Amino acid sequence: MKPHTRKAAILTFIVLLMVSINLYLTEVFLSCRDKKVYPSSLVLAGVPLSGLSREEAEKVWANRAEKVWGNSIILKFPEGVYKIPLEDWGIEYNVPLSLNKADRLVQNEDEDFLHHIKIRGSKQEVTPVFKWDKKKLQLQVIRLVLKECRQKSPADARLDYDKNGELRLKAEECGCKVDALATCRKITENLEKGSLEEIEAEVLKIPPGVKVKDINKISDLLNIEIARGEGTYSSFCELVELLDGKVVMPGDVWDVEKAISSVKVSRYVLPGDKDELKKVIVNSWQGAGMEAKGSKLVNNGKYPAGITIDIEGDNILAARVWGINAESKKKVAVVMEKKIVNPEVKLKVDSKLAPGERRVKSGKEGEVISYYKEVVVDDKVVSREFLWQVVKEAKPTTVYYGSGTDFVK
Repeated sequence: MKPHTRKAAILTFIVLLMVSINLYLTEVFLSCRDKKVYPSSLVLAGVPLSGLSREEAEKVWANRAEKVWGNSIILKFPEGVYKIPLEDWGIEYNVPLSLNKADRLVQNEDEDFLHHIKIRGSKQEVTPVFKWDKKKLQLQVIRLVLKECRQKSPADARLDYDKNGELRLKAEECGCKVDALATCRKITENLEKGSLEEIEAEVLKIPPGVKVKDINKISDLLNIEIARGEGTYSSFCELVELLDGKVVMPGDVWDVEKAISSVKVSRYVLPGDKDELKKVIVNSWQGAGMEAKGSKLVNNGKYPAGITIDIEGDNILAARVWGINAESKKKVAVVMEKKIVNPEVKLKVDSKLAPGERRVKSGKEGEVISYYKEVVVDDKVVSREFLWQVVKEAKPTTVYYGSGTDFVK
């Protein structure tokens, strides 16, 4: 090795040795300092511990953490968001264990070389440790769910016979309920991670019993029966609406009497109207060739069948049974017949008119719409039954004439 090359190598070695000694001494100094007070880069639960000793941190850290990190659990339920203070559920910051966690980061038990220098290069964030009673937390979550969270029942797909005389399908809706135990587990997992972030409650879906795909082939009218109610008062209309469109799947049973009594609004419906409603539903079902045991409707066929209930004409209850008429040659139809009623002519004297003058106020034709049930077999009408009638009164034509007029055509 040449003399100048050897000299350069010695100088480089000396420089590196001095840098290493300086780093080592700095590391030793910082290590000793970190045993007394926390480094400036250390943040525990959002609270800087810079310059605080362990004893000082034990006194002030928890209060500061509540303001910065949070002092409540935030739960998001389908009904809304609930904010529960930690103390209400017996949850609190575990100061000793939280500071121990910070100490482990600072002291670095793995003895990483230059660790105390490295941790000052960037913010060192440490999550807190909480303490709580697991059984108490579970009970509190269950109480909250029972008090604030209502179970949403599923809604089956239904039939809808609209005002235009078309049969439509109403889609099913899934129900849901909050799983208190699963929600409690999510809260526990969050607390174990030292987090107070918003938690979405665990919601269980409740599937409906009847879906549109199960009934989308229903299109045939199997029967229609009518009954007369006392009036279209609101509670009765609401009861009819709640029963309207019910679908009974093959092998299933629908208890009409139980369905009526289970609806709260039924207590405000006249007993006679409830009886008529039940009767017309059962009669219509039996008339469609289905089985009925008392008020229990049994679908003993191969296909789903449903009932629509409407208030027609002058308080007429019309119960229609719908299904799939795949094999029978019998067809049922509701036929409408319209009869025009000509307006009558009325004569009145108008003192403002001269003798022989007249003025005509045109009336309006009325109509009588009659509905019949026709049963057709092999394209021949085998029976025809009157159902109900809607009368639209004609408005008379009025002829005004002057006083003293001898004749008015």
